[in-house]
Amino acid sequence: MKHTRRLKWISSIPCEDVRKPNYKVKARAFTGIEIATLANFADAAAVLLIRTAASTGVRFGELAGLEWDRVDLDVTAFT
Repeated sequence: MKHTRRLKWISSIPCEDVRKPNYKVKARAFTGIEIATLANFADAAAVLLIRTAASTGVRFGELAGLEWDRVDLDVTAFT
């Protein structure tokens, strides 16, 4: 944005007065017991997603976009 302003492509930077909020979010990972409890109450399809997310660390968006025909479960690929 500063570059476009210097070149006079725009007259002002629209977000220059926007300030970051002053709060902090504490995030933590689920414990093994919490994951197991969640899996106990979920249906079969959700359990698969829960276990995949918990064991791989992928985010939900990545997990939601995963195409199973692109997954290689060949154990020899990791050795």
